[in-house]
Amino acid sequence: STHMAAVHALLDRYDVADPTAGAKAGEFADDDLQRLYAQLAERVTSGRDDAIQAGITVERTDITDLRKALALEAPADVDTVLGNLLAASGRHLAAFQRNA
Repeated sequence: STHMAAVHALLDRYDVADPTAGAKAGEFADDDLQRLYAQLAERVTSGRDDAIQAGITVERTDITDLRKALALEAPADVDTVLGNLLAASGRHLAAFQRNA
């Protein structure tokens, strides 16, 4: 919720529509993201090891996406939030890998 609050603050500040508005948890407008979510959601019900691997996939995907976003020109506050999210994903990935 802390990460979402930081992103929502940026969306509000820059008057960008919230792409999650009105969507239920696990619903995505992007078809590729929806497919990935469905695949990972299925894996997490298969057992602990599959759930950990799903978490690793999520964090690696987030890290890749955040690095791409940080390579773009953006205001300093956006870069700060993205950098914080990247650091958090790195910590989350390390935690999943320790438990794999």
